[in-house]
Amino acid sequence: MYCRTCGNKMNDNAEICVKCGVKRNVGTDYCQVCGTRTTASMTNCKKCGAKLMRAMSSAQVKKKAVSKGKKTLGTVLLVIGIILLIVTVINLGAGFTSRSDYQTVQHLGAAGRCAVLGFLFTGFGIKFRKK
Repeated sequence: MYCRTCGNKMNDNAEICVKCGVKRNVGTDYCQVCGTRTTASMTNCKKCGAKLMRAMSSAQVKKKAVSKGKKTLGTVLLVIGIILLIVTVINLGAGFTSRSDYQTVQHLGAAGRCAVLGFLFTGFGIKFRKK
């Protein structure tokens, strides 16, 4: 492996170049496979044909982490929403089979609240998973 910044031969397990101190695959001046000079616009080395590696910038790493976090949040919200919708059905059944008017009102009220929250959580879960 070669340093993409200075062209120095690097150990394959090295995280940084011992000559210039730059992290592995940061830079655009040399091929990481054969050490041939390259330009920033090249995607493959003209000598060995290797795909030129580029390390992610800290902004790209942050963006990827945020995206993964939103997807995870979406999954959690979606699961909570589905559970609330199941509880809605259970409360509706209990409300229509209860023995007193008070119990019926309690179960139907709980079913209504669970339905509203279930649809909200499910909607937001789907929205976050799409991003």
